Amino acid sequence: MEELEQEQEKEARKKPGQWKNKLIYILFLIVIIEGLAFWFYCQSVGKKVQKADGMIEQIETLNQEKQRCSDILTQASGEFADYEYCKKLLQRFSE
Repeated sequence: MEELEQEQEKEARKKPGQWKNKLIYILFLIVIIEGLAFWFYCQSVGKKVQKADGMIEQIETLNQEKQRCSDILTQASGEFADYEYCKKLLQRFSE
């Protein structure tokens, strides 16, 4: 009988510790998974920001080209190829 009582006491002592350890491991895994998810999210956002920066540069280049073409078209004389290029460019972006 005493042996059974001692075993039950040992099991009673182990169970709270086991649950505590399991809980710590589970929380640790959750933290690791959340950290990885956050890292992948930051990587995704970084790529989108780089893509947006590239688009902004393209828009700025197009605006500069549009301004240059506006200046060419208002000149009294110039090269015909520049005039045709600018005419097509302004027709395309004025729509």
